Amino acid sequence: MQTTVTTATDRVRITDALVTGVAGRLPSAELARRVDGLKGAVALRWSVAPGTLLGVRGIDHGPSAAEG
Repeated sequence: MQTTVTTATDRVRITDALVTGVAGRLPSAELARRVDGLKGAVALRWSVAPGTLLGVRGIDHGPSAAEG
C-alpha cells in the first residue's frame, strides 16, 4: 500500500507491505515500511499497535524440546 503525504512545499511517499513466505500465508508475517523523501523535508511520527483483530490469541506450536 502506498500513501503520499504532501505539504505546501514538500512530499514523502510511504509504502507498507505485509511480507510472507513464498508458500503463501504463514503463521507469522512481517510488516515492512519504506519511506521515500520525494521533495524537501516532512516531519513524520508513527506507532505500531499489534492486536487480535481476528480474535486469535496465539498459535500452539506443540511442546518445545525443553519440555521433553
